[in-house]
Amino acid sequence: SADPAAAEAASNKVKAQMAAEAQKSTGAAEAAAEANDEAAEDKKNLQQKKEANFAVVETQKRRLSFFGRPVQKFRLAKLAQEMTRKAHEHQAVLWAHVLSDAETERKLHEGIEKAEIVKKNKAASSAAAYRAEERGARAAAA
Repeated sequence: SADPAAAEAASNKVKAQMAAEAQKSTGAAEAAAEANDEAAEDKKNLQQKKEANFAVVETQKRRLSFFGRPVQKFRLAKLAQEMTRKAHEHQAVLWAHVLSDAETERKLHEGIEKAEIVKKNKAASSAAAYRAEERGARAAAA
């Protein structure tokens, strides 16, 4: 006679295996669905990029065909002139900073020089005063 506990354990084991296989298959199905979604999204993004690039190229072609080569040459020359002007303005700004710094440094050195001159004049005047005082002391002693 078969033991009912052993039969139930075997039945539970078979059910657990079936549940694990079902879980694996649903996990694989979910992964496949996710991969399909990513592939579809990548394909959609690529199509959008192609359409955007096509629009830009078409616009450039239409502009060239409508206005023609002389206008295109003029537009390029105007762009080159504007770039040159901006480069010159940039250089002018840089030189303005350099000149400003030089002017600040010149004023600083002028201040230092004036302070040294004042210091020298004070020393000279105090030395002259001491000499006069000394002469007066000698004259009084004599």
